Amino acid sequence: MSNQNIWVFFELSDGRPKRVCLEMMQKAKALAESSSGQAAAGIIDPEPEEASKEAFKNGADQVLVVRQKFFFDSAAYILEKLAAKYEPTIIMI
Repeated sequence: MSNQNIWVFFELSDGRPKRVCLEMMQKAKALAESSSGQAAAGIIDPEPEEASKEAFKNGADQVLVVRQKFFFDSAAYILEKLAAKYEPTIIMI
């Protein structure tokens, strides 16, 4: 991914993204398009399929998936490692 990308890390409830995450995804898509970047959703969940579909429906160009249970400490670690590797312009949480 180029460093003009905008990421949205999703918070899920019963495997479905919270509405605010979908709204942020739509905004991320608009911002990414204005800078020739891409919008990406980040999902940490053992079964991310439904959330991934919703992310794509709401503007995601890509979905970054980590198949594991969500724990705040591990999520922060995962986000830090991904951001260091791919260097997105903006991360929305």
